[in-house]
Parts: sequence; C-alpha cells; structure tokens
Amino acid sequence: MEIHIQVVGEEQPELIDPLEHLARAYSAQEEYVRAQQYLLQALAIYQEAGRPEDMLLDSVLNSLAEIEIARGHPALARNYLDRSRAIRELTLGQNNPRTIEVAQKLASISTSQMTR
Repeated sequence: MEIHIQVVGEEQPELIDPLEHLARAYSAQEEYVRAQQYLLQALAIYQEAGRPEDMLLDSVLNSLAEIEIARGHPALARNYLDRSRAIRELTLGQNNPRTIEVAQKLASISTSQMTR
C-alpha cells in the first residue's frame, strides 16, 4: 500500500479500491478501528475528488455502517446508511432492490434501538 501511495499520491481515486480491500481484511479480523481508518481515508478521497454521489462510494458507506453496528454505534451507522440510500435512490431509483435493502437496514437499526 505504501508503494502504491508513493506512485499515485495520497489522495488519488486509484487508492480507493486498495483501501477498501485492506479495510475488509481488518474488519474480518474484527480490527474495526484500523478498518475504519482506511474507509474514512477512502471517503475523504471521494469527497476531495468531487464525487460525493458516486455509486462506488456506496460500498465504503455500507462497510462503515457495518463497523458502527458491530461497535454498538447505531446512530453513526444510520448516518452512513442514510447517505448510501440517497446515493442509491439517485443512481438506481427508489424502488430498486438495492435501495430497498438499505431502507430495510435503516428500519432494523431504528427498531433495535426502540427495543432497548
């Protein structure tokens, strides 16, 4: 990863995919803080590149939401999922199964908070 950064630069969109892969590896090992760092770096690159509604950003947002759910932070997870739903609605449409999937995740987070 360090070599890749040296070649393309720290804030280039080409880094997003490797950052996501690293984050998934750390998430699988339940190293959520490290995974989150890589995902937040990818998120910052998207924002710097002026691509805040890019469908590719969707997987970063969903991964961040999963980490926050695992860490017991449903409010933060909901923020990421809200943004993911907005991207999916804009890109895929409100009735697309992938958009509905995120809406269902949001509903389940809200329901689990109410039962606590």
